[in-house]
Amino acid sequence: MPELRSGLQRLNTILQVVVAAVLISASASAVAAVQDSEVAEAEGGRTYNLPLGDHTVSSVGRAPQVWADPVVFANTRQTKGLVGGEDSGDQAPDFEIAQPRAILKECPTLTSDGGETPANPQGAVSRLRLVVTTLTEIAVFNRNDCSLMSRLSTQNFFAVQFPVLTQSFSDARVIYDFASQRFFISAMGVNSETQDTFLYFAVSTSNTAAAWRIFRIGIKVGSKRRCIPSLNNSWGVPNPGVNTNRWLIAAERFAPGSGVSGSIMSLEKEPTLGSLGVPKFKCFNGLENQLVPPIVRGTATTAYFLSVGAVSGNSIRRYALDTAGAVDQDSIIGGGPTLVSIPAWTAPPYAPQPNGQRLLTSDGEFLAPTIQVGPFLWNVHTINVNGKARWRLYKLSQSGPEPLFVFTPKTAPGLHHNFNASVATGSKDPDAPAFVTFTRVRPNNERGRAELMIAKGPNSSAAGWTSTMVERSPSQFELLGNTGPATCNEPAFNTACRWGKYSSTQMDPANGTRAWGFNQLAIGPLQGDWIVRAGQVD
Repeated sequence: MPELRSGLQRLNTILQVVVAAVLISASASAVAAVQDSEVAEAEGGRTYNLPLGDHTVSSVGRAPQVWADPVVFANTRQTKGLVGGEDSGDQAPDFEIAQPRAILKECPTLTSDGGETPANPQGAVSRLRLVVTTLTEIAVFNRNDCSLMSRLSTQNFFAVQFPVLTQSFSDARVIYDFASQRFFISAMGVNSETQDTFLYFAVSTSNTAAAWRIFRIGIKVGSKRRCIPSLNNSWGVPNPGVNTNRWLIAAERFAPGSGVSGSIMSLEKEPTLGSLGVPKFKCFNGLENQLVPPIVRGTATTAYFLSVGAVSGNSIRRYALDTAGAVDQDSIIGGGPTLVSIPAWTAPPYAPQPNGQRLLTSDGEFLAPTIQVGPFLWNVHTINVNGKARWRLYKLSQSGPEPLFVFTPKTAPGLHHNFNASVATGSKDPDAPAFVTFTRVRPNNERGRAELMIAKGPNSSAAGWTSTMVERSPSQFELLGNTGPATCNEPAFNTACRWGKYSSTQMDPANGTRAWGFNQLAIGPLQGDWIVRAGQVD
């Protein structure tokens, strides 16, 4: 039953993060030993020209839907400034609606077929295109008018190079590399017959996203393995990042008897940018779980991976990966993490909609890539503040034991929940803007259905932050399964309707004071009734 599966997935997540929390609570020296595999080479590299139009067919047999809607120049709502600083528990002003303000663009992107959950949307932007991934699909849009250029399933996208009909795909994610002006997509694939496991990835040949070079790496194929020390291990949930020399992957490794730990894959970038090269890669295991990679702006060859853990914590683990030389020389500086002390936090609660039915938020882990600009790092996660889900933003140095900046929008009893946040900034200048994309629900307001929100403020200060509502969900989730009958609040499952943990925020390559945000909205009572929207704000 879908609703039972959702409950079991939540239970499995809880068990995994509890194990991870135990690991994280150990001393830093307990995870200092880094196991690295020998350098190996990916396979593939064929160039695929995307077909124009919509080439998806839903699981229920509906004809493909072609998005040809023009951009909607809509009015949105700007909110009052936020009171920042650390969580003091005071009843400070919150995101109250103020005067309407015009957003630059609001784009319809992808829609569910009523089957797969959660959406887990990811988006990236070049000067010409939007590329959006969800749980099962990849699509390219014209950024000027939001019209669809190409849409197809993740399976069909990668099957051009690797035609395995029994391959099932998950965890598709996309990023944009400002330096090379290329998009990068990664996804996990598992052969349902053989259980062979692969990391698939693709690099666009230009910023038009019209053609892609497609590769894969066999993590576990027959008796052969990569990035795992034993065949009884599993490796997955890849999260992509980039610096000047490498495509960077943070992933999770599960080993029976020892639980979940973190893994890093460092993947040569230069060979993927030409027409013939095949990249080499190197993996590092035995790291903190819940790692996220950086998106590095500029030419820095040291990439900083962060973990804030899950469920609760009071520190951030910071790994420095040196990529200055050949990939076989890549190493984690110091052999392990350095610690950053932060205010203690606990995982956020579920977020009830106006109808009282709850949405999953997260377990408090970092989910989006870290933004690394000059000597600084930014990331955001969702925590519990006065019984509400609320995001907390950090600015870190690359070596200091304390954060340079901590900002949490305040909350008060009866007000809203803010969650599944991601962050972007484009400059080390302390007055440069940062943007945070997130979901907002207001349980005590009949108009408080889940909203796509984008907040903006200085990347180093709590003063002057405002937020913009890009779009509000036309409906609310009510049922756990895709056919019912259990509700989001079903006591037997002690869970909530699945809301994607991920959103995406990216600075606009054409304008350093603007950003794009990508997130999901609800369009019906089933948790499979979702759409994805992209918004550009100034």
